[in-house]
Amino acid sequence: MSQDARRKALWNAIEKMRQAGRRLEPLELAQLGITAGLTPSEIMEEIQDYQDPRIYPRLYNVDIAVRFIGVACERSKSKEILEYSTRAHFLSLDLLNSRKRREVTYVCPVPNISDVLRTILIDGATKVYRAIAALPAGAVYDAIICQPPIGSAAGGERRDHFGGEVVSQLASLLTKDGTLYWVTGRGVLFTPRAKETLTHLAEGGLFQHAAIELPEEAFPGTSMKGAVVVLRREPAEKRLVGTLRDVETAEQLSAVVAGGAKRNDGPSWTWLSRDDHRTFGDLERERFLRKLTPHGRHNRVSLGSLVMPGRVMKADRPVAEDDKAAAFLFVPEYAGSRVTARLEEQSVRANAVYRLAVDPTKANAHFLAHVLNSPYGKEIRASAAQVPSRHVLELADASSGCMRLSDHAARSMI
Repeated sequence: MSQDARRKALWNAIEKMRQAGRRLEPLELAQLGITAGLTPSEIMEEIQDYQDPRIYPRLYNVDIAVRFIGVACERSKSKEILEYSTRAHFLSLDLLNSRKRREVTYVCPVPNISDVLRTILIDGATKVYRAIAALPAGAVYDAIICQPPIGSAAGGERRDHFGGEVVSQLASLLTKDGTLYWVTGRGVLFTPRAKETLTHLAEGGLFQHAAIELPEEAFPGTSMKGAVVVLRREPAEKRLVGTLRDVETAEQLSAVVAGGAKRNDGPSWTWLSRDDHRTFGDLERERFLRKLTPHGRHNRVSLGSLVMPGRVMKADRPVAEDDKAAAFLFVPEYAGSRVTARLEEQSVRANAVYRLAVDPTKANAHFLAHVLNSPYGKEIRASAAQVPSRHVLELADASSGCMRLSDHAARSMI
């Protein structure tokens, strides 16, 4: 039976339950998936889809991260693999379908998810635990995949809101030649507390070898950007930075991670000195700014210097007499939306758009809109839209899928 046929059989069974007025629990869905002949990874995907209230098809780029981790484990010849996750989404499940002999152990502190795992992993060889402390004494692993909770206040003084305290607990379980993959929000690459965690790990003998950025929708149910921090026991000569845009890139980057600094730079990755803390996104923004920079003599100025003082207000308010000669930028509250130089070009209601009066003798509003719609400009707007605590940078609104600018953030952007 094909994969499509198996999925269809599952959803026919779900539809019968739905018509009977029942909403299924994850464990019931898992049992239906087994009956339909789905693989463990397919079952977990279907559970995620069923729990997601949205009607439209899945948009998240989970397969990219799955492929990257899977190929990386294959190339490093990892035989003992541990995955920690608090989500109904596991990156190593596809490895169980491989003919190569691997021992995969799961730690999942969420009861209903761990129960589902125990149900679908019917071979008996794969172990599922509810806590790190429950793992067998003396157990060590060639590869550890850690997807800790993001934004959690647990962890005491060591909390960084990216799960660094969980990574610290798992560090002692890594073999001398093993690799730990810390999969979390992209903010782990630049927020101060996360940097402190990486320094603390290095002091304990676990060093950063790579920082790979994940695309939007890398986590089911959100459009949050993610990152994979690759950690090993030996210090790195150079640090790899890159970004995963598709499955093909994921396979290439896995080979680069496994090959080490002897590999050349590529279109989606580059090697930096271990003291260079820039991300691949930083390098792309620098390249973008160089393209924008005109030839000849010029001065770089802030956006704030181009906006007329005190002229930031909602677009549904009347234009003041003093602003009649100004050009305007229309910036939506949601940082994922498009900036325009004309209100009629907006797809967002006027009461959810900020109007910035630009001095036309200093800048062209259409050019500024182009800059703010670029990856660089979106980064500026997303940063301005963060909640006050920078520790939870990159935590997106799961319902809207993008950052929301407050009145204060709209002003701080300039």
